Amino acid sequence: MLKLDDIENMIDYDFLYELLNTYLPSNYEEESINFLKKKLQKYNLKSNFSKGGDVIVNIKKPQKSLNNLKTAAPNKGKIPSILIDAHLDEIHLRIINISDDGYLIARPFGTIVQFLLGKRVVIHSSLGKKINGVIIIPPAHFVKKDIKDINEINNMIEKKYLWLDIGTNNKDEALKLVSIGDPITFPIDINTLQNNCIVSKGLDNRIGAFVLSQVLKILNDTKMDNYQIPNIIANFSNREEIGHAVYLREENFKLDYIMVLDTNIDTSTPVSKSTSYTPVSMGEGPIISKNLETTPKINNELEKICEKIKIPYQLAFNSHLGGTNLFSYRKYDTETIFLGVAIRNMHSSIETGSLDDIKNLIVLVLNYLLSL
Repeated sequence: MLKLDDIENMIDYDFLYELLNTYLPSNYEEESINFLKKKLQKYNLKSNFSKGGDVIVNIKKPQKSLNNLKTAAPNKGKIPSILIDAHLDEIHLRIINISDDGYLIARPFGTIVQFLLGKRVVIHSSLGKKINGVIIIPPAHFVKKDIKDINEINNMIEKKYLWLDIGTNNKDEALKLVSIGDPITFPIDINTLQNNCIVSKGLDNRIGAFVLSQVLKILNDTKMDNYQIPNIIANFSNREEIGHAVYLREENFKLDYIMVLDTNIDTSTPVSKSTSYTPVSMGEGPIISKNLETTPKINNELEKICEKIKIPYQLAFNSHLGGTNLFSYRKYDTETIFLGVAIRNMHSSIETGSLDDIKNLIVLVLNYLLSL
C-alpha cells in the first residue's frame, strides 16, 4: 500500500493556493474552467467540459497482466469504472435590485445574512470589471441592547437580503458599473494559522477539487505504471451551492462506483458543538461518511485501509446536513462513497482547514482506487 512518504513529492501543493486565488460563483465558471483545464494539461491530463460547467477527465489505461502488478484488482478479468466528483463553485450573492440612491440589494446563496454583515465583497460585473463593495452594517452606537431595535436589520434577516455600498451616488451611476443578476463573492485573502492550518474563502470545496486533481496527477504519472488502475471519470462539478447538483450524460458511462469528495462541518468549536451532529474535528484525519446514501461495505473497507497505512480517520453520519452531490447520484445503480475533511466556519469568508487532513485524504483515495 502507498504511504504519504511514497507520494508526497508528487503532490503539487502550490496548486491549492492557485485554486484559492480564483473566483468561482455558481453559473459563472468560464474563467476558472479554462484555468483548471490548463493546469490539468500540465499534468498530461486531457479534459472537456459540459454545457453545465463541469470539467470532465477520463483516465482509462490498458489492462495489464495481473502477474506483473504490484496491486491486483480482486475482480480479476474486469477493470471497474468509478466516477469521482468534487464541486468547484463557492457561496456567493446576486444583485436583485439597485436603489435610486445607488445602493445595491443582494440575495445570498449558500449562507445567511447574519454571517455577512460588514463583509468586504467583489462584484463580478457583466460589464467586464470587478467592482469592490461592502455589505452595510448599522453603526455600533445604534445597537444599544438588542439588534431587534433596528427594523431594517430585522427585515434583512427575515427576508434574506443585504444592502451593499459600492460608493455610487445614484442608480444611473451604479448601472454603468453593475447589472441585475451579477454575482458577488468575497475578496481573496489567504492566511495560515498554527499547526499547519489554512484560512480562505472557498475551502468548500476547493479542497475536494484539489484532492481530486492530485489523485489524477499521481495516477497518471509513469511511476504508477506497475499498478492496475480502474477506469476513472473525474467530474469537477459546478452549481452545487445553488442546489443544481451535477450534470452527467449517464448513457455514456457504465459505472461500478461513485465517490464524492467534499468538506464536512467541524463540530468541535465553542459555537458549533451540538448533540444533533456527529462530532468531527479539523486536524483529526479524513472523514468517512456513513450517510444514508453510502455503501456500508465500502465504508468498512475504507476504515481498514486507514488502519493499514496508519493515518487518522473519523466517522460521521450527517445525512440531514446540506445537499451534497451524492444525493443526485442516487439514481445510478452503483456502490457509493462520500469522503472529505472537516473545516471550521463553513459557508463563510474565513473557512479554516488542515493541510495535514488534505494530505491524508489524498493518500486514502489513492489506496482505495488501487484496491479495486
